[in-house]
Amino acid sequence: MSVHRDSSSLTFRAGRAVGFRLGGNLASVLLGIGLGVILARILPPREFGIFGVGWGIVAMAEIVGSCGMLQALVQRKTLGAEDEATAGILQLSGALLLGGGLVVAGPTLERLFGMPGLGPLIQVQSVVLVVNGLGLVPTSRLTRRLAFGRLTAIDTGTRVLGGVVSILSALHGVGAIALAIGSVTTGVSRSCLTWIFAPGRTPLKFSLDSAKNLLGYGTGILLIRIFNDFAHRVDVLILGQRLGAEVVPASVPACEESLVPVNVRGEHCPPPGYGQRTGRGLEISTWIFGCCGTQWDIGLSRTDVVGSDG
Repeated sequence: MSVHRDSSSLTFRAGRAVGFRLGGNLASVLLGIGLGVILARILPPREFGIFGVGWGIVAMAEIVGSCGMLQALVQRKTLGAEDEATAGILQLSGALLLGGGLVVAGPTLERLFGMPGLGPLIQVQSVVLVVNGLGLVPTSRLTRRLAFGRLTAIDTGTRVLGGVVSILSALHGVGAIALAIGSVTTGVSRSCLTWIFAPGRTPLKFSLDSAKNLLGYGTGILLIRIFNDFAHRVDVLILGQRLGAEVVPASVPACEESLVPVNVRGEHCPPPGYGQRTGRGLEISTWIFGCCGTQWDIGLSRTDVVGSDG
């Protein structure tokens, strides 16, 4: 009788967990669409391209740095404080190593992809690696307890907070960095809330035997995640690179003055905010259609003189 009751209880909890997970995924998709529509009214496509490439690089680094520790903790039949501490130290060490590498390599990646602004964005987003590493232990506790209701509430609430921060930052004209700031805000608030909902003391004690067991399982998960993530993000990286490089094509002359449009009288007519990073789409649109009798293509990259004097 007791076994039947326990089995029914576990089935009920598993069913609730699946329901919460599906609801959380649906909420995440709807939030992503809503925030994307709002931000698309503020930021030009080029900024989304830069963010897409930067996020793809940081996400791959995060997967490698995690070493599959979350899955390794969740699948263990018996889990002690020593296992949690060891997994936390492993993931945090990997996050610090790869995050520091991204900070140093940011300018090099910017030159490699030919996307001005990519380096600072990667440097800001690298903070997410460390933040997620700090939230590993409480997240694994909630997952083992099938507390997907709390996890869904945390994920939804922190995504809304991160989206609001991104919108406010974009309105201040910081460009693609606004999206990175929103990602960091989401990660920090999520880690804090998971510790609030799953408190507990974790002694800083590293066990070599526990590390071998965790890495033995986590390595297989790591390889699978790298393959899957790359397959899902390769199109985003390609599209992001094309969008991010759209403003400065390879055919543009090196002389900076040649980037300034010329009206029908041969006078230079720089756009608003020329030489500065700006997200003021309304000003630029007004200038495109109403200033100096000059027409630029959608990438604001080249000038074609139209009309004639008089």
